[in-house]
Amino acid sequence: MEQVQRESIPKQMQERIAACENEFALKSLTHDDTDGDVWVAALENSEGKARIITCAVKKNGGGVLRVQF
Repeated sequence: MEQVQRESIPKQMQERIAACENEFALKSLTHDDTDGDVWVAALENSEGKARIITCAVKKNGGGVLRVQF
């Protein structure tokens, strides 16, 4: 998995991260494209509680088959 910038992730995932940011800070954002595309966001609050958000996109040729959170 490689570190990525927020602008390069799907819009739906950007919205999910934004919904958590009043309580959690984004600590890490990674991407893997080995078998489809998978993004993982790690968030943490000031008390040390963590939240993980994942997004998987399965592709079929040029089209997107499914986006799953």
